[in-house]
Amino acid sequence: MSIQEELTCLIEAEEKRLGAGSEEFIRRHNEIMQDIERLLRKEREPEMVTLKEASSRTGLSYDCLRKMCLNNEIVYVKAGAKFLVNFGKLADYLNGEAVQGERV
Repeated sequence: MSIQEELTCLIEAEEKRLGAGSEEFIRRHNEIMQDIERLLRKEREPEMVTLKEASSRTGLSYDCLRKMCLNNEIVYVKAGAKFLVNFGKLADYLNGEAVQGERV
């Protein structure tokens, strides 16, 4: 079941429980909509991690990940001497999805 379907079911259940149009239902509906907005914003925000963190989470060596950055195989940002990797895009790349690396 998709997130949207789950949220629709949640809203329908709250409507039945509290009664459509009641003050409590409207308050609860607004809370649910705010939660959805927060989830969507979070989904759009990239999770940037250091090479050390990416290494521990993926099992790939630090040097392997660094070479992937230098070869523009994965999406990263260089902050001073540190490489910050977009972890979501790295996971996509490791799962075989085509992700063009770029330095921002």
